[in-house]
Amino acid sequence: MNLLSWLADRPVSSLWLVVVLPFFTIPTVLISPLVLPEDATWAHATFHLVYLPVIALAIALMVTLLRAPSRSHVRKLYALILACQSAAAFGHAGELVVTIREGFFAAPEAVFEQADHMFFANFAVFGLMLSVLVVIATSIVIGVDRARARRRVSRSVPG
Repeated sequence: MNLLSWLADRPVSSLWLVVVLPFFTIPTVLISPLVLPEDATWAHATFHLVYLPVIALAIALMVTLLRAPSRSHVRKLYALILACQSAAAFGHAGELVVTIREGFFAAPEAVFEQADHMFFANFAVFGLMLSVLVVIATSIVIGVDRARARRRVSRSVPG
């Protein structure tokens, strides 16, 4: 059994593991002034290098979940997460290109204020934030669906 099929068998916990957990932990560890000194601009490039494979895994998971049989409203939420993660991937890749162009690990802090960096940062930040919100909504919808299915099964069983 490969990783994607294992994750697809547990959609709610997988979404939290692949989308929500990295959203809170990776920035905290790699770009927070609480953890690193403010002049550690190398951490910003490292942040993008680390986060891009996580987003790629989330996109692969969403494609796998979209192919799996599920209710139409859940599939629409999966498609929305896929769109948000794709926007985040576009933003992170663009920010990484700008950072590489300006010196990569030695890029000056001024690069973060440049228009092209801010353009891509908007896609990255809003894509990830919307993904987290849609994962929360998807978790609730799947939970409600499962509760309704259990109620239907318990009503249909005589006894």
